[in-house]
This record gives sequence, C-alpha cells and structure tokens, in this order.
Amino acid sequence: MKSHCILLTSAILCLAAIPAAAQSTPTISTGGEFLQSSKTGFDASNDGFTLRKASAEIAYTQPYGIASSATIGCSVGRLDYDFDKNAFNNLLWEKINEFNAMMMGSHNINASWNAVGLGFIRSAYDTEARFEDSITWGTGVGFQHNVSDTLSFVYGLAYLTRLERDGLFLPVFGIEWQITDRLKMNGLMGLDLEYDLWGDSSGFLSAGFDCELTDFRVKRDPMTGRKSAVEPNAGAFYVSYAHKLTDQASFFIKVSTYGEQKYKTYSDDRKISTLEADSFVLYGAGFSLVF
Repeated sequence: MKSHCILLTSAILCLAAIPAAAQSTPTISTGGEFLQSSKTGFDASNDGFTLRKASAEIAYTQPYGIASSATIGCSVGRLDYDFDKNAFNNLLWEKINEFNAMMMGSHNINASWNAVGLGFIRSAYDTEARFEDSITWGTGVGFQHNVSDTLSFVYGLAYLTRLERDGLFLPVFGIEWQITDRLKMNGLMGLDLEYDLWGDSSGFLSAGFDCELTDFRVKRDPMTGRKSAVEPNAGAFYVSYAHKLTDQASFFIKVSTYGEQKYKTYSDDRKISTLEADSFVLYGAGFSLVF
C-alpha cells in the first residue's frame, strides 16, 4: 500500500500504478496531505524561510473487458515559501498554486502484457502570475510485462512540455517486485521499498528515494517585464508509515530529507539565474479513501 501518490506531480509514475488485473467494479479514490519543512534558506541570502505544502486529489477508475481499466483524475495543491517576519522577499515567487488533470488507461493484450498510456495537463504558478501562462502538458505510452505473479516491468516513452524551455522526451523503465510475502519493491523515477510491518496488511513501513520533474511560473520581473519560470531540482530520501484503518480508509506519516537544492530560472529557453538552497527536512501526514 503506497503511502501517497499525488497525481501527476510526476505524471510518469502513474504508469506503474496501473494494476495488471483490473477490478470488476468502478472505484473512486481520494486523498490529501499536509507537509512542512524545517527552517531553511538560500545561500545568497541570510533570510530564512519554511516550506508548507498542502494537496488533495480525486480519481475515478472504470474497469472494462478482461483485466483492463481507464482512469480520470485531478489534483490541486499549494506550496508556500513562508519567510521570516523580518525578512524581505526579493524573489519572484512566494505562494505557488498547482492544478493537475489526467487520463490514463491499461488495456490487456494477453496474460503477460498490458498496453498502458496517459495524458495530462498541469498548471503551477505564483499567485501574482497568471493561470493561463503556466499550462503544460504531457503524454506517455508503454507496456507492462508481467513476468510472473510477483514480478512485472514497465517499458515506455514519455514527452513533457516545460515552461520557458523545449519539451523533453523521457525513456520509461519501471519495476514492481514482490520480493517476499511482506517485502515489495517499486522503481520508477525513484525507488521504494515497502514492508508489511505486522504481517496482516494493516501497516506498511516504506523507505526510498523520490524524484520529481516540475516547474512553475513566477511573476514578471518588475525591472524588465520579462516572463520567466523556475525549475527546482527535487529529489529526496524518505521514510513513511501507512496504516490501514478499514478496507476503504488509511492514513500515513512521512519524513523526507532534501540535500542542497538548486532553483534554476529560465526565460525563452535561456537560463537566467541559479539559486542554491540549504538542505532541510520535510515532514507531515495524509490520508486516502477508496469507495
């Protein structure tokens, strides 16, 4: 049981989330999380700040045929850079809104192979920038190969558009491996090890590495009027615990540690500047419901 999956923060991750055998009835899943960081700051400034992240998502899955399904979903989020009260924020961003919408499907070919695909649109922007200036989209296609009841692979190709930069083609390779009855490994844009802590599928301890591909629109430069976007390097080691309350409800707690981060600003496919932020810890909790 994954502790969370914020829709399309890194959309390619959803390729691996499509089950090899679809359920027989439609399902609606929803969830949310709130995370807060320890105090951090940019190397070029003595001013400190705290990050706060909140998000919510909902998805509907409709099975069809034999071991096939289609899913539509959306998510909203907010990222606040909460600067010290006495600090002057000279950055072009402070509060980031995010919206994602997606459609994905898994079509059974035979007992060993499923064809998978997805499409999405995304908008992430500072509250003083415009929603319509921050829209990006992406698509991905691939195949899920079920080698055995305990091992499957995902192979594919994805294309992502980016704000102020050329689009990006990405090869996709993923693995889902039930190593033992209680230990499972997932790998796609990161690595996750999940252990059934109590042996009855009620509590799962997870650890791994997360990687995200993301950017967001910032407000125009007051001096030049230039439009630009920021692309942070986002990667973290994490530990989480997810507990199943009922067949429909669960919650999780999570702690992530980030090394030094680089925030790169681009305009018209040119890098304008780079800011380096100190390492920090992000911690919080969330929930999920399935109907």
